[in-house]
Amino acid sequence: MENTAVFLSIVQLPQSFPEFTSDFDYIKNELQVHIHSACRRLRQAKCKCNTIGVIVKTKDFKCGFLEAKLENPTDFELNISKTAFELLEMMYSPNILYRSVGILLEEFKTCSNEQLNMFEDQVKKEKSERLGKAIDRIEERFGRNKIKVGFTNKDVPNKQGFMTSPTMIY
Repeated sequence: MENTAVFLSIVQLPQSFPEFTSDFDYIKNELQVHIHSACRRLRQAKCKCNTIGVIVKTKDFKCGFLEAKLENPTDFELNISKTAFELLEMMYSPNILYRSVGILLEEFKTCSNEQLNMFEDQVKKEKSERLGKAIDRIEERFGRNKIKVGFTNKDVPNKQGFMTSPTMIY
């Protein structure tokens, strides 16, 4: 049975940073906040995305956008983050000041119609799905952002948006 495609998208619109920055770790953390929120919404809709895009805005209001098609549809933020960070690295320049970053998830497939892929590690996929649902349950019970993904090796100042939730835009 073929997957039924739902042509919608989730966009975590870029929110302006409190200060313009060229700090890659800060921008990466802000992007992770948006990915986390978008993936939670994706799991609530019982869908997985097949394409992601990263949006950056510079101080001069110039926009950059790159997108990539994922190997397998997913709703797990670590899988999406890996590709999103690669896209961000391609667009990033240390000489430019940035004002915001965002994520776009597209090409949804409903989880109920998902076809198994014999080339995908099913055990790893099931663990990822269980972990994503567990994160959602913990946040539902104890509040948003009780679990955070860490990936930077230096302290990033605790400014607005850093490891906090962006405003949800529906």
